[in-house]
Amino acid sequence: MVKDDNKINVKNERRIKISVIGMLILIVLSLVSYGIFMYKYGANFLDSDAAAEMILSNLLSKEGGVLSRSWYYSSELRVLNTQLIFSFLFHIFNNWKIVRITGGILLLIILCTSALFLGKSIKMTHFETSMFALVMLLPVSDLYLEFVMAWSYYIPHIVISFVTIALLLFAINHEKKTVVFSGLNCILALIAGMGGWRQLINLYIPLVIVAGWLYIDTNFTLKNDIKKNIYKTDILRLLIINCFLFLSATIGFLINSTVLRKNYEFKRMGSVWFTDFSSERMINMLSAVLHMFGYDQGKATSFSSIKNGVCFLIVLLGIIAVRDILKNKIYSIEEDIIARYLTAAFVIMLLIEVFSDALIADRYIIPISVFIVPVIIIFLKRRYENINQSKEKKTILLLSFLFFVIVSGCSLYNYCFSDFRKETEYNQITESLLEQGYDKGFGTFWNGDVFTELSNGKIEMYCWDSDISNVKAPDDIYKWLQKKSHVNELPSGKVFCILSADERNSELAKKINAGIAIYESEEYTVWGYESYNDMVKE
Repeated sequence: MVKDDNKINVKNERRIKISVIGMLILIVLSLVSYGIFMYKYGANFLDSDAAAEMILSNLLSKEGGVLSRSWYYSSELRVLNTQLIFSFLFHIFNNWKIVRITGGILLLIILCTSALFLGKSIKMTHFETSMFALVMLLPVSDLYLEFVMAWSYYIPHIVISFVTIALLLFAINHEKKTVVFSGLNCILALIAGMGGWRQLINLYIPLVIVAGWLYIDTNFTLKNDIKKNIYKTDILRLLIINCFLFLSATIGFLINSTVLRKNYEFKRMGSVWFTDFSSERMINMLSAVLHMFGYDQGKATSFSSIKNGVCFLIVLLGIIAVRDILKNKIYSIEEDIIARYLTAAFVIMLLIEVFSDALIADRYIIPISVFIVPVIIIFLKRRYENINQSKEKKTILLLSFLFFVIVSGCSLYNYCFSDFRKETEYNQITESLLEQGYDKGFGTFWNGDVFTELSNGKIEMYCWDSDISNVKAPDDIYKWLQKKSHVNELPSGKVFCILSADERNSELAKKINAGIAIYESEEYTVWGYESYNDMVKE
């Protein structure tokens, strides 16, 4: 009997090793697929927001340092952000496309590693953590593909959240190392807060709420004395640590609002007002979660119906998982914290959306929504633990994994074989400009920075406001995601001007001379001039 048990254990260990190796191979294949995808299609959906990140990184590689006083930032100061990776790579490569792809892969590896770190802190098995990491590399929706995978926008925010919660869980589980883990976490919170308000709302405020919520549950609602005694010390420690994290992040935000504001140019968020309850904005918020997991508009009989069906199942499974974790006592304190964090963070975002006039775009929900993945894995893990038949256990695992593969496959298929295969006119315009020797130009923001990246940094754009009606004159340069020098120093030598179809009849267009036609189509007109003075009407 002992021999049989040993054989079973050896077989199980072998299966686990094979499963983990299989997951690691899939992770590598996902990264390779990403690189190929970006190499073939990346330029076809590049926009000026994404290009601006690369321009800043290139500027930092020349200036040195983490932040630049020569740059107009947007509403968020990039402190612990993607430019740290891209600016470093510009010291190695001169090709912007290589920097973009290599940087994207490195950032995805960092994301993957942070998921493994969080999984370990929740005490997931190697198979479960590798599964969690793999899902983070799958384009489960066009929203995730664009804002996380392709342009890496939200990777820093997600990584900060994963690492913060992981360090928090390690701190409450390792009493002797609590001070070390908490100290590192406070430093991270300070730096995260220096970037702006986002992490305070998405991470540190919800964590304080989670600690208070658990403390109340432990002291007033739990009837199980054994569980109460086990939790009481850990949760008190959790509450204290989270208060210090919140304090550190707040200090960082105050540094952002005072010291950094004096030295670096970035816009404050507009004033936010409380409003009456808005059911429409609540629906928009709930729709954002669906979009995060692949929901898309389309005919009910089209391919979208399959993708949307899977999307609804994922969100439904996530809701069931959260409810089960909060309700049942079979889950550990670490697993409980993850579910409560997801709930608290989402409720905060929902309250901001329905009771204020704050702008909350679909993409803002991404750093919170990703926590649905570990919550589902936790739920499936606990629910199959009591099943004795290995076939049933394996089936549940495979189905849960297949769930995400279907979503990612649908979304990636839809993108690769539709929009991204079509080259944009920007590619053609860039070729025409370089062929005719133009390296400086004017255009509205969305028709601006994109040319710098497409031209491998050879074209420098002086950008106007994205709303051309706000532009009073050709030298009215937009103080947003471009070099400060553009405001005070107009270009010398040959210049060009690009106007879209909607901009041709604007008041600004009336102040510009018609120049040499470099490129013309229904959508765009590009005029060339020997100098800036030739472009401007007297």
